[in-house]
This record gives sequence, structure tokens and C-alpha cells, in this order.
Amino acid sequence: MLNGIFFVCLSLSLCAVGSSLSCRWMQQKFKQFSKNSVDIIDTMANNSTNTTEDAGVGFPHHVYNQASKASAEDKLHFIVQILEEMVSLFEKDTSKSSWEENTEENFLQVVTRQEKGLRSCIGTHKKENTKLHMYFRRLSSHILKTMDHSAEAWELIRKEMKTHLVRADLLASSLLINSVACVVISVFVFSPTVPCVLCQFLIVLHVSSPANNSTNTTEGAGVDFPNHLYNIVSKASAEDKLSFTVQILEEMVVLFDEDKNNASWVKNTEENFLQIVTQLADGLRSCIGNHSHKKKNRKIQMYFKRLTSHVLEPMDHSAEAWELIRREMKTHLVRADLLASSLLTN
Repeated sequence: MLNGIFFVCLSLSLCAVGSSLSCRWMQQKFKQFSKNSVDIIDTMANNSTNTTEDAGVGFPHHVYNQASKASAEDKLHFIVQILEEMVSLFEKDTSKSSWEENTEENFLQVVTRQEKGLRSCIGTHKKENTKLHMYFRRLSSHILKTMDHSAEAWELIRKEMKTHLVRADLLASSLLINSVACVVISVFVFSPTVPCVLCQFLIVLHVSSPANNSTNTTEGAGVDFPNHLYNIVSKASAEDKLSFTVQILEEMVVLFDEDKNNASWVKNTEENFLQIVTQLADGLRSCIGNHSHKKKNRKIQMYFKRLTSHVLEPMDHSAEAWELIRREMKTHLVRADLLASSLLTN
């Protein structure tokens, strides 16, 4: 029966991969070009601390959130439009900007090649996102024109474009993560020596908040890490191991719904983290079919509830409380990695 489940999962995951992952440019070139564009735009910085929100143009987080739930092809169309709008924006008068002209030319060349490479992955052109287009027009009219295309205005634009490059990279990366997770698990049955790409994803999925110097642990608050539960599950069937991992990821997402106003990390960093964790949970759930609806592990549910009642609430959802939670969640991701690794050796 297990072989049948994995066979079905393989079929589903191959269909889910879609045009984006069958595109060689996306697989081999996108990440390098994405890194290069961010590196170059970093060299164009000056010391301004203002933001575009000060000029009445808020970053379109809601548009990205909508795109994150779209199909793979629509995500790629969205990223292509971001890059196209970016290039068009830099066609405005940059004579007063603080950066060198050849640096700007190099940046636009990299972004243009990135846009063309992604376009080769998706074929026909779709209607542009109107809200995104209007946002870029506001950047031009509310910031560049109002501030006479000054160096300060261009620094606001530069910082905003860097945020777009980072968000676009995360959006593209989610395609690879969401599609690869099920494929890796499904091929375990056919090739036990396959490298654990899923495990690598689990290792890096932690909140990138500035670590503080607290030496406290959740155990100090009366909440022990559930090592015994992991030990029990390590002896369970492959389906049960996957179901347990899915539950860990789901409980983690629910925990982060608590009040985080005092947390030390940036909000969009947390949003990106939760988006990836959710996509990974969805990918794993598709690998276990009807088994994904198995009864929840009651003890793990109670453990996560204690993290709220014994750590977050008594410490008033403080930055220190959230740092304890962050470290605890990282430990879960590492243990989940080990659990997934055990499937390779069975």
C-alpha cells in the first residue's frame, strides 16, 4: 500500500512541477541573476533613512500575498511584470542620482536578462496586474516628480526596488520548494540514495530575526521539548512520520498567529517564513493522500498550547518570549529534518 501511495504522489508532483520547473533557465540561472541584481543595487545606496510610505506610497504587500496563492505560471507572469516595471521606472531622469551611470547600466542589464529568461519559461503574454502597474505609476508621480528626481528621491526608489527583488526571489523560490518537496519524498521508494533536498529546506526554514543574548529556554518556563514524541514517531510507519511532520508545520503556523508586535524581526520576513512553511506543509500533505486526515497527535497539540500559555502569555508576548519560541521552532525544523532523513535509510 505504501508503494501505491508514493506512486500516486509521484504522479501528482510531476503534474505540479509545471512549466516553471521544466524551464532550464529557471532552474540554472534565475538564482544567480537574482543575487547579482541585489548585490548591484546594494552598491547604489546612500545614507537616507526615509521610506516611500512617508511619501504616501505603501509597499504592495497585499498584491504579493495574492500572487503567492496563484498558479505557478501566474506567479512567473507577476515576477516578469515587476522586473519590466522596474526597468521602465529607471528610464526616468536619473541625472541627480547618487550612483555611477555604468553601475545603473549594469543593474538594468542584469534585470532585463532576468526578465527575458523568465519570460522564456511562460510562453504567451498575459494581461498585466493593474494594481501593480498603478503602484509603479504612483512611485513616479508621488516621489520622483514631486521631489524633482533628486538623489533622495532615487534613494527611496532604490530601497523600494531592492525589497521587490527580495520578494520576487522568495516568490520564485516558493515554486521550487513547493514542487520539489513531494518529488523528493516520492522517489525515496525508487532510489534510497537520493540526496535529501527536503531536509535542506527544513534546515533553512527559520525566522531570520536578530538573535538576542538571552540564555533562557522554554524548559525554564515549564515547557519541555517533546523529545519523547519524536522518539516514538521515529519508530512509526513512513505515512505516520509524514503526518507528524505536517502537524508540526501546521502547529507552527498557528503559533505565529499570536500577537507579535513586540517581536524583534521584520514583519515581511515573518510573512515569507510562514508562506514557505505553509507551502511545504501543503506539499507534504499531498504526498500522503487520505492519510493526511489522520487523527492529530494530541500530545503535540497540548505541547504547542503550553508554549502559548506558559511562555508567550506570561511574558506578555515580549521580544524575549518570541526569541524563545524562534529557537524552539528551529529545533523542531532540525528534528523534522532528521525524521525525514530516516525515510532515506529505510
